[in-house]
Amino acid sequence: MDKRNFAATRQLIQFAAWVDATVRDALKSEALNVPRYELLEYLSEVGICDNEQLRDVFGYDASTLVRMLDSLQKKGLISREKGGDRRKKIVRATEKGKAVVERIQIGYCRELSEVLSHLADKVRSKFALALNEIVKNVGGSRFDDLGLSPLYRYPRTSVPSVAKDHKAQ
Repeated sequence: MDKRNFAATRQLIQFAAWVDATVRDALKSEALNVPRYELLEYLSEVGICDNEQLRDVFGYDASTLVRMLDSLQKKGLISREKGGDRRKKIVRATEKGKAVVERIQIGYCRELSEVLSHLADKVRSKFALALNEIVKNVGGSRFDDLGLSPLYRYPRTSVPSVAKDHKAQ
């Protein structure tokens, strides 16, 4: 690796650390940690699922998952009800939970938009393309090896519009 690539790698790591800190600050303002937020965000996106589906997606054992869901339910962010099978619980994000996810996403997108707004449109586009290529090249089982959380594994169905509209505000 030449010096220029090494410097770019260090800058990418610094940017990733900023992203991580920004996300954690947003979660702290809602009294959430990353794993609980991931569950809440997932439930907000998929609608309804059961504990077994959540265990399959996130890989948590049953007791850990129940503790996390208990915490979210106490805050009024999710609801659970009995499913067709008496042993199954149907889980969904409440309106309050969906609002929390939206606030966090919008706040994060505003911060990111502010940082990226200082870049020329062409540079921003190239940056997005480069990140997409990095993710494609590292994808699959390599992400599992990195220990990334499920938040980064399941596909996003939408991005808050504020990410595109922030410059106009």
